[in-house]
Amino acid sequence: MAVHRKKGMLFRLEHMIYQGKQVYFVFQIRNRSGIDFEVDTLDLNIISGSQKKRTAYQENPLGISYVYNRPEIVKKGKMNRFVYVVPKFVLGDKERLQVTLYELNGNRLLSLIKP
Repeated sequence: MAVHRKKGMLFRLEHMIYQGKQVYFVFQIRNRSGIDFEVDTLDLNIISGSQKKRTAYQENPLGISYVYNRPEIVKKGKMNRFVYVVPKFVLGDKERLQVTLYELNGNRLLSLIKP
């Protein structure tokens, strides 16, 4: 659905499953860099507007209900899948979903934007 590659890291949104009153996000992170990636936080935001026109730009965070199998560390050469569950939402015509994964004690971040 959406992929971000940066310096040997691959971050992918594999599935977005609507079931009942919840949405399940299945993520995959693969580390092909020479350094372990320590996972800090993952932010899910709904973005409306354009960043170029700052007057109409807005980010609304999604509340996370449940996290399953999120890794603490992604070792070099390894791959992990994990699931985030949020309350059901629907994206409007001019809205996008932004997912940002931050590294603990590091500067790397992996960001996805799904139209």
